[in-house]
Amino acid sequence: MAQQSKIYDLRQTIGAVRQHEHAAALESLHHDLNSLGLEHPYALEREHIDHLMTNQFFAQGGRGLPASVSGPQFLYRICNIRKIVEYTSWIPANRYENNEDIWLNLKRDFDDLGDWIPLNHYARGELTGPRGFTWWTTLNFLTTNIICGAHSIGLPNDWLPKYAVVIRCPLGSISGINSLLVPTVLDAFDGEIFHPTISDSHPGAGLTISLEGPSTLNAGTDEFVLLDVDVESMEAIPVLIDRRMRALHSVQLDSGLRTLLEMYYKNL
Repeated sequence: MAQQSKIYDLRQTIGAVRQHEHAAALESLHHDLNSLGLEHPYALEREHIDHLMTNQFFAQGGRGLPASVSGPQFLYRICNIRKIVEYTSWIPANRYENNEDIWLNLKRDFDDLGDWIPLNHYARGELTGPRGFTWWTTLNFLTTNIICGAHSIGLPNDWLPKYAVVIRCPLGSISGINSLLVPTVLDAFDGEIFHPTISDSHPGAGLTISLEGPSTLNAGTDEFVLLDVDVESMEAIPVLIDRRMRALHSVQLDSGLRTLLEMYYKNL
């Protein structure tokens, strides 16, 4: 059996135990994968995603437990500049330009300002995602090596865009207990790297898997799912993750990392 299929089987079993309220939904999504002739959801094509989006458990995610954050004033997110353009009401006329040109415009403004750029200079409305939510953490990527910071929240080099943006969202701007949620196994169904929390323990946050260790994987930092939230209070800083930066510490999602993932999941 291929490594990704083994990981998927482990995740399905563990997910149904740790978050038993989603066991039936996991089985429903497994049935959909079978109908598509797929052994796992970790390399979905557009047609596969379109099919899974007809299943409410995939389209909406798990709508997990209300999360709680104490201490940090902000949540942070790192993503491709394209994710912001596509999933907000982008104002500038450069919406259909390539990622490099859009990113360079943002970088020029950042160089002029020398500080966090208000996102509402470029976008209106809510920041969302293809499934109606986005992933956030309490880790400020800009206070550490950004590559190592990404690894600590479970992002290997393969998943990091060249033209990236770090966004911060003040906790005070998030209203309603149903906006900031603990991630569920349904939210991360198509993500190969995910730590499923135990819902019966009523966690206040999700937990990332840190990829920083050379021979073992460990618990990382807090993570959250944020439903559609207005960009009005968000700020951004453009970050170029080029070949030189990636070479500082390379963690690839390859057979070696997948072996470590299998061990991590088996030990949960």
